[in-house]
Amino acid sequence: MTKRWTMIAAFVAGCGGNGDSDLRCLEGQHVANPDGRGERCIEDSSVCDRASNCAQPGDPCCAAACADPRGTGVYECVQDCDSPECTQGSCPAEQVCQVIDECSAFCVPEDVECADETIAADPTGSGQFICVDADSECLAPGDCAGAAPIDPCCSVACMDAGDALFQCRDSCAGAGAGVACLCTTDADCVRDNGPGWTCEMGGGCLGGCYCAPPSDPSCQCGAERVPVCGVDGLTWDAACGEECIPVEIECEGECPCPDCDCAVGAYVPVCGMDGQTYDAACGEECVPVEIACQGECPCTE
Repeated sequence: MTKRWTMIAAFVAGCGGNGDSDLRCLEGQHVANPDGRGERCIEDSSVCDRASNCAQPGDPCCAAACADPRGTGVYECVQDCDSPECTQGSCPAEQVCQVIDECSAFCVPEDVECADETIAADPTGSGQFICVDADSECLAPGDCAGAAPIDPCCSVACMDAGDALFQCRDSCAGAGAGVACLCTTDADCVRDNGPGWTCEMGGGCLGGCYCAPPSDPSCQCGAERVPVCGVDGLTWDAACGEECIPVEIECEGECPCPDCDCAVGAYVPVCGMDGQTYDAACGEECVPVEIACQGECPCTE
């Protein structure tokens, strides 16, 4: 099957995307499902955000499509056309012309025999023809050439789900591929990566949002770990300073913070290294400084 993509005039209507979507888009973008394969962020300058925005061509071998032919996120109305690659008797030796319909025909090995409702095809481009569902959206890699990936970290390939029904699907590989959003708050990034990391809006492959390293060099100090407990109940590393922690600090040390409202009634004085007397009735962990000695200040020994 041979695909032809031709630009056509756009019939623009209702660009604006789905306000109920969970996707986060960059400024100048909106959420849309331009080709029926799933929602994604597309440029506001797109002239269509669904195939129904585009005028249908009169050629029976063509259909209107809202596509991103240049891979820039700008969707345009195009004609998605099929054309036969062969006629009977025109194929090389040991091949026959497999006619799907008036718009689609291509050469296949004559020794590949397929059951009813299946046809021979090479959907992966490996050179090995197999029997696929006759309702497959694609029969060769080139059939997906005009399709844009839903996830910008992915490419589009002609694949099936083990059912011989081949469709243009996202083929994802590499770190972060297939993940629309790697974080939602700065705290997510600090927890996973370290002090000073922030959750940023993406672009290009990262599309949604991602963790960015500290822009402040002081948050990359490499000092020995200093645990503190945040008001979110999570332990953070304050080695580079409390300003590198994305939440308010509840207490020093690992979470959970000690219960210092114990109301035991007894008075247990201790003298801190700062020369001040503290009540350690709830435990020495509730004293905010290192203890110099037991009892009231000053220490006698």
